[in-house]
Amino acid sequence: MNVLAIGCHPDDIEISCAGTLAKCVKRGDKVIVAHVCNGNMGHVVIPPEELGPMRNREAENAGREAEAAKASKHGFRGAKRGMTVECVHFESFPYTSEAAREKVFELARELAEYGGQIKVHVISLTHIQESIRD
Repeated sequence: MNVLAIGCHPDDIEISCAGTLAKCVKRGDKVIVAHVCNGNMGHVVIPPEELGPMRNREAENAGREAEAAKASKHGFRGAKRGMTVECVHFESFPYTSEAAREKVFELARELAEYGGQIKVHVISLTHIQESIRD
């Protein structure tokens, strides 16, 4: 199976679903990780021009550890050949917004232009976050 994990920031995927992706790699699946932005604005001390490259290196190291490939513009060629695409979105509503969920579905619609139907599975992590907090 081909697995594409899309996250906004370089550490989002590693925090939310690294265990699942590691299981996919162990099972023999091809795992591709795509970050929408480089996360260079996420620190109050480290300046953006230093933070972006630092977070990219961290993401690449994490990907190497999990034997995942970094997505590129060529990563969607398989979709053109009829590859089945199913996405998993991890959310923690109401701690994450409805707008965040809509961005996921908007991205799926845009990616579908490359190769057809994309199914998005939504997994709520709210109960896990609340049990950790309590």
